[in-house]
Amino acid sequence: MTIEIVALSTITNPKISCSTGEQNGWFMKVNTTMSANDVIDINTTKGAKSITYNGSTTKDGVPVLSLLEFKGKDWLQLEQGENTFNVSSDDQAFDAYFNIFAKRRWE
Repeated sequence: MTIEIVALSTITNPKISCSTGEQNGWFMKVNTTMSANDVIDINTTKGAKSITYNGSTTKDGVPVLSLLEFKGKDWLQLEQGENTFNVSSDDQAFDAYFNIFAKRRWE
């Protein structure tokens, strides 16, 4: 699964959390400030996990992976059945959107 977070204005510490299944309460948070049109991509595919900020693995000379904070046994994954993910930030008004891209395991 790939999670894409796109900022529409400045947002601080974007966070995606799960509120269903075995991952209920798990989250992934990127401790950074995003500007309008900035994009964070988080690839949670086992064996290919990565995170980029505007297509780069670094932001201001710092590895983007070091900005990642997560709660749970592992990075978020899609589970069988219904999945509910929520996006938030440290800001009062969250001005961003997110997409989740997934493939069947055999593709």
